[in-house]
Amino acid sequence: MATQPPFNAYTANMPNTIGLDTAVFYIGATPLGVTDGGQKFDPKKTFLNIAFDGKRAPIAGLDRVTKFESEITAKFLQCDISAFLQYEAGSVSSSGSSGNVIMIQTMQSASQLIPVGSLLANLRCAWKLGNTSGSGFVYKQVRFYRALVTKYTAAWKDNGSMEIDATFAARLDLTVAGLTTDSAPYLIEDLSSFP
Repeated sequence: MATQPPFNAYTANMPNTIGLDTAVFYIGATPLGVTDGGQKFDPKKTFLNIAFDGKRAPIAGLDRVTKFESEITAKFLQCDISAFLQYEAGSVSSSGSSGNVIMIQTMQSASQLIPVGSLLANLRCAWKLGNTSGSGFVYKQVRFYRALVTKYTAAWKDNGSMEIDATFAARLDLTVAGLTTDSAPYLIEDLSSFP
């Protein structure tokens, strides 16, 4: 009786393609902070399948991307003034002027556009892949040209640590050569080393 092959999609290369452990956040080559509970990337692309009279189902070859609202979410544990400056784009810090106030963070006015320079440049969410060659790990990363924290919540718990649940939204940086208003605001890259 012939031996039946296993009914799965395993290949010899599978160990080299599995993402291991948690991802890490960097702004350029600088760590952004320690996270708890993992991270999540959502490209949030909106697709349109061109419509015409008589069409009964979406047709291959007529799809286009009409919008990117890409996001990365994570829970961070650090909560000093530098962390909050990253969560509040356009805000500034100054020394306290009286009493026991040692630092003040002032938020940007609602009547102003947030300067490009206030956004996080080259936000990187990177993870390592399994490697059986013994020559070191290979890494992958999602990189936002610019990122804006569009939402964050701070939570405290007894017998625990404070957590900041943050949403980083990708922003297209048109000062980068080759990008246009049609470009995606993120890249997915393979790295031979990290950071």
